[in-house]
Amino acid sequence: MMGLVGGRALLRSSLAIAALIAPALAQENVLLVVLDDVGVDRVAAYDALENPPATPTMDRLASEGVRFDRCWSTPFCSPTRATLITGRYGFRTGIGVPLREGDEGLSVEEWSLPRTLNAATERAYFTAAIGKWHLAGSAAAVEHPRRMGFEHYAGCPNNLRSPNDRKAYFSWTKVVDGKAAPAEGYLTTDTTDDALRAIAAAGERPWLVYLAYHAAHTPIHRPPEHLFTRELKGTVHTEEAEFHKAMVEAIDHELGRLLETLSPEVLARTTVIVVGDNGTQGTASEPPWDKRRGKGTLFEGGVRVPLIVAGAGVSESARGMACQAPINTTDLWLSTLELCGADAQTVLPEGWKHDSISFTPLLQDPTAQHARDFLFAEHFVPNYPSAEYEHRNAALRVGDHKLVRNLLDGTDRLYDLSKSALEKGNLLRGDTIPEGVRAVHADLRKRLDALMPVSDSRE
Repeated sequence: MMGLVGGRALLRSSLAIAALIAPALAQENVLLVVLDDVGVDRVAAYDALENPPATPTMDRLASEGVRFDRCWSTPFCSPTRATLITGRYGFRTGIGVPLREGDEGLSVEEWSLPRTLNAATERAYFTAAIGKWHLAGSAAAVEHPRRMGFEHYAGCPNNLRSPNDRKAYFSWTKVVDGKAAPAEGYLTTDTTDDALRAIAAAGERPWLVYLAYHAAHTPIHRPPEHLFTRELKGTVHTEEAEFHKAMVEAIDHELGRLLETLSPEVLARTTVIVVGDNGTQGTASEPPWDKRRGKGTLFEGGVRVPLIVAGAGVSESARGMACQAPINTTDLWLSTLELCGADAQTVLPEGWKHDSISFTPLLQDPTAQHARDFLFAEHFVPNYPSAEYEHRNAALRVGDHKLVRNLLDGTDRLYDLSKSALEKGNLLRGDTIPEGVRAVHADLRKRLDALMPVSDSRE
C-alpha cells in the first residue's frame, strides 16, 4: 500500500495540474536543481569519464544553455547547501561539515535566498524547497526550511537511514510544511512529483523552486527498472560505480519528466540551474578519478561539480557554449536573485558580508571577463568551532595553480592543473623548488591569508 505520497491517481492528478499552469506570469521563474554526490564525471556532457551514465536531459540543457567547466563546491553537502542558500563561505556561516543530530543548523538570522527574494520583491514570488535539506539537526529540520524563508517545504529533510539500507529510497519519513508522516514509493520520483505540485501551487505568481534530490547519495541501490538504461549484472558491493550511475540516470529521467510536464509557455519564462553539491563519493569513482580523492576531499574529485544553466536567462548567442570562468557555489545566491529581478543591495543590512559574485553576465556572453578571478573551498570540524579545530583545511585556485593547505599544521600542496587536471605532482615536493614556483606559492598563500578570518568566530 502506498503511504503519504499516494498512488497512481494522485500522480496523474498532480501532473495534469502542473501541465495546466497559467501562462500569465510577468517575471521569470527559477528551478534550482541540486544533485547529491554527483561530480562532473557523472554528467556525460562533461566528457570526464569513458563510460558515463546516460544523461540526455542534462546534456540537452548543456547544449541549449551554458555549461560551466570550473565550478567549485565544498567537499560535503551541508556546507555547500549553506553556500547556495546564503551566498557566504563556511567561515561566515559556521558550517564546515555535514550537520548531525543536535547540531544548531544554519542560523535563521542569515539573509537566505528566499528571505532576500521576499524582501526585495515584496513577496511577489512563490518559494518552495523540495527534497533534501540537511541544514539543521533532525528534530529542527522539520520546520527549518520555512523558518529560513521558504513558503513551502516538502521532502525528507536529512540523509536517509543507514547507508546499507537498500530500502531507504523506497520507504522514508516525509515532511510537508512541518508535518511528518511515513511515505513509500521511489524517492527520486516522489521528489519530482513534489516539485510539480509546488509549481502548480504557485498559481499566477512567479516561482523559485529549490529542488534538491537525495540521489546519488548512499544508500547505493538499484532504482526502478524504467528509470535507467545500464545493465546491472552484479550487486552494489561488486559494481558500486554502475549502481551509482544508474541512480544518476534515474535523476536525469525524472528531471526530464518534470520539464516535459511543464507547458511551453511556462518553460519560456523559466531558467533551469543544475549544480552538484560535491564530487562523486570515492568508492563509486572510476579511473582516471582517484577513489582516495573524491567527496570529502579538497581535490578536484571532491569539489569540482557540474553547473549547467539553461532557459530564459540565457541569451540566444550563449546557448551551447562552455564557460571557463571560475564559479563558486556561493555565486548561485546572487545569480538566482538577479534572474528573479531582485536587487539584494536594496534590502541587506549595512555591513552584511556575502561572498557571492553574480555570473549572470556570463549567461549573455560566456567569454566575457568575469568579476571572480579565484576559486575557494574549505573543510573544518567541528561546525561552529568554539574550541580547537579537529580538522581545518582550505584550497585556493588562481588561474591554473591550486593551493591546498592544512591550516592547523601549515602543510601546503601546490598543483599546476594545466599540466595535471587531477593533481598529480605536488610542485612543493623535492629539495629544490624553482623560483617561479616559490613566487606562485607565496602569492596564493598571501591571497588565502587575506581571505580567511583572523579569529575563529563567525562573521
